[in-house]
Amino acid sequence: MFHRRLLIQILMLLPMASAVAESRNEAYRWLEKMHNAVQQLNYEGTFVYLHNQHMESMRIIHTVVDGVERERLISLNGSQREVVRKDGEVICIQPDIKTVLVGKRGAKRGIANIIPYEPSKISAYYDFFVHGEERIADKRAKVIMVIPKDENRYGHRVSLDMESALPLRTDLLDNSGKPVSQIMFTSMKIGPTVKDNALELVTHDELKNYTWNYQKPMQKQHPGNGNSRSRWVFQSLPDGFRMSLHESRESGSDNGVEHFVFTDGLATMSVYIEKAMSDKLFEGGSQMGAIHAFGTNVNGFQITAVGEVPAQTVKRFAQSVKEQ
Repeated sequence: MFHRRLLIQILMLLPMASAVAESRNEAYRWLEKMHNAVQQLNYEGTFVYLHNQHMESMRIIHTVVDGVERERLISLNGSQREVVRKDGEVICIQPDIKTVLVGKRGAKRGIANIIPYEPSKISAYYDFFVHGEERIADKRAKVIMVIPKDENRYGHRVSLDMESALPLRTDLLDNSGKPVSQIMFTSMKIGPTVKDNALELVTHDELKNYTWNYQKPMQKQHPGNGNSRSRWVFQSLPDGFRMSLHESRESGSDNGVEHFVFTDGLATMSVYIEKAMSDKLFEGGSQMGAIHAFGTNVNGFQITAVGEVPAQTVKRFAQSVKEQ
């Protein structure tokens, strides 16, 4: 009798399990479409970024010419700011203070890195499913939920244009499911009519009178456990986080700055280690929107962990640093 009841329960659960699997696979398909769309399509739009009860309005122009991506972000309120991404460089222009900062393009590019290309690879730490439809920027959108399986990372709610698969709205969700930040488009134009004007500002004559600062690249070292060339080790990290980058930069001190990057395939954490200065010590936690930071001191060195993750996660990273 027991085995019969168990068989009946299993048969009752099979349709539910099948529906869950189909929803997950559909979410995977939509996210793969999104990954291709944000890199291959020409698009131009205006979006609002909400965080910490503060709203910023931005315009984005993204073009692809002969396989080369160019992107331009323009701030529409507050201080004037523009960011141009091209040819492996990121150029930040601040007209208010007549300054240009030039650096190398990092791993994240605009809206292109919301969810990784192969979401199935992070399924051990996140659940994926389709959550209906909604209307954004006068377009029908498919809603995809990405829910963490523990409290060490944020969740995501992504609404994709049902025609192009471009993300029209993205919410970062805390452990209770409430948005900690949100990006939402109010208008979006897609297609070859979008002009390739991402380079206009950086060739403008007015920039000749600006102060140009070129960011000195760090010396990259091997990822993995990364500690063969460092005096530092990390103990008791949250499950799933692996070191993806270890780099160093000379500073005014003999020790310079070491930078470690950890990721679970979606969430990313940075840890900076440098010689502590008594007048610039940072201890305890702080928050700016969805970004948390935590500082501590280890044997005369300042440890600063920063990431778009919950507060307890950055604290755990900072406190995991030990000198070997």
